[in-house]
Amino acid sequence: EESADEVQDMDLRKREERITKLRTEALSEILTERGVAGILEFAEMGETANIIGLLMTTILSTNDVAEFILTAMPPGMDSWTRKNLAHGALHGLRDDQIRSDVLHRVGKSLSQGHLVKILELAPFHSSTWTLVDELGVPAQQAYWAGVSPNWDHQSDEDLNRAVERLLIAKRPRATFSCVHFVLEKLRSALLFRLMTEIATGRDEPPGHYRLDSYYITEAFKLLDASGEFSAEQLAGLEFPYIDALSRQSGAREARGIPNLEFYLEGHPEFFVEAVAWVYKRSDGRADPQALRLDDPELIQNRAERGAALLESIERIPGRNKLGEIEADRLLAWVNTVRQSCAELGRQNTGDISLGKLLSHASEGEDGVWPCEAVRDVLEQVQSPDISRGITTGLYNARGVHWRGKGGDQERELAEKYRKWEVALEFSHSCVARTILKRMADTYDKEAKGH
Repeated sequence: EESADEVQDMDLRKREERITKLRTEALSEILTERGVAGILEFAEMGETANIIGLLMTTILSTNDVAEFILTAMPPGMDSWTRKNLAHGALHGLRDDQIRSDVLHRVGKSLSQGHLVKILELAPFHSSTWTLVDELGVPAQQAYWAGVSPNWDHQSDEDLNRAVERLLIAKRPRATFSCVHFVLEKLRSALLFRLMTEIATGRDEPPGHYRLDSYYITEAFKLLDASGEFSAEQLAGLEFPYIDALSRQSGAREARGIPNLEFYLEGHPEFFVEAVAWVYKRSDGRADPQALRLDDPELIQNRAERGAALLESIERIPGRNKLGEIEADRLLAWVNTVRQSCAELGRQNTGDISLGKLLSHASEGEDGVWPCEAVRDVLEQVQSPDISRGITTGLYNARGVHWRGKGGDQERELAEKYRKWEVALEFSHSCVARTILKRMADTYDKEAKGH
């Protein structure tokens, strides 16, 4: 660090140039007095090996850079300091042809297996891959399985080529980490394949290359815009990514799971399966073979996926081609789910799950909640557990909120539900009594507490 007296001006570029000059002079002095061995010893003394390697390319000739890399990385060497020296030197050679010449010189003295270790330290782009393609198949496979991919603004063609090779090496999470800033440059089919292999791949270590929900959402937006995939294909892909896509994730611009919700509308049995994954039977009987699993970890994972699905669905089924909810369509869907859940010994938990889904209903044209079709179905079904699921869903939908003093916020909510209760007390007495009155009473009680 320069002292305040040594800082000549505040131009950061000029300051960096001055420090680089001082560093280069220091390395030249060490090289003159102690040779490459002195450089290696010096690098081991600190944590700047990458910078040292980069600056050595400005001091040494092309032939000497090759010898420097060979000296720093002899066969069997696995030191991070030495790797950083070689990494800095290879990245300091800005010209692709010069770097290729250096690597060819290095390769003449090494086995392909060790040369791959050095190629993994070179810049991750096409000039390096050309050298990799000159090696045997085992060495090529070793490179793509071991390289740390890091994209640096190359052509779209090279980007897609790299993604294909990394996917062949079964490294989808590493691939996504490499290209998440430039997902729009991927071919749509390749992006779909990448997202599928991330969801299904099991070859990378758990937690390896963590995925950011923002970029997962961006990937799905690109797939939506491509128009190349059916709603059923996208629904199948949305399911593994529910935690990132769902509005329950808390993301400001959550995409949701529109295709999966649309699929559920036509396949109520999938909703029933999710209920069966999450909840145990209440009658003590055995599940059908198709629902049985022996591995506790798989059972746990399936239950978590099912719970995420049940919590994420917001679209009410039973819609016509105009997207309007029709009471008879919704009733048929609800009855199918209730009957199937009852056959699997899960009628109570199935009804509660249905209630949580129906809690997302909108207000009706008369300004009263729930909308006409949903209130008609609820009045006809009259299930206490569905009502309980609805009140739970409504209460939880409030989420995190700022609280004022005295309980006035809760009194406003109680008044809203009481108004709706009065509006429906004669036409839909069950809805008014078991849902709206219960919500009003709950908030009245909380208001007194606050």
